[in-house]
Amino acid sequence: MLSNFEVEQKVKKILVPFLKAMGYVLVDVKYAREGKGWVLRVFVDREEGGITLKECQDISEQLSSELDVEDFIPGSYILEVSSPGVDRPLKDYSDFRRVKNKKVEVFLKEPLGKRTSFEGTVAAVYEDSVVLNTTDGEVELPFNRIKFGKQRIDFGKSKSLRK
Repeated sequence: MLSNFEVEQKVKKILVPFLKAMGYVLVDVKYAREGKGWVLRVFVDREEGGITLKECQDISEQLSSELDVEDFIPGSYILEVSSPGVDRPLKDYSDFRRVKNKKVEVFLKEPLGKRTSFEGTVAAVYEDSVVLNTTDGEVELPFNRIKFGKQRIDFGKSKSLRK
């Protein structure tokens, strides 16, 4: 019997070329027991822009057929295909490149100086690091020290309805 990790890796191996050919990118795969059953969650997006509900449905139908043919997941499970949402974690070069010139918060695996997180605007993305413009100046963070990042959405200041 395959472990959860092994199932996720096999699904990724099937999905990456399949999605790339269709113009999508695989963000993440999670296979876990929930309640009395199993759930296979696949998070998909576009390199630029977002993904629609209809596109998720189409991917789900095609992936379901492919998984039925491969038949390596034991027992029954629920397949969910969805967008990772605007708060998707930023982990690698392509994630940070997608949010260049946008505000992010980056959490580190271990402190850099005395800090374990930095907030700023993504100024540059290199093969092995990301550069943020912070209120304290420019800081370069190596990818191998980054736990994850999150894009910060600014909805603007709300105006009170009271006068």
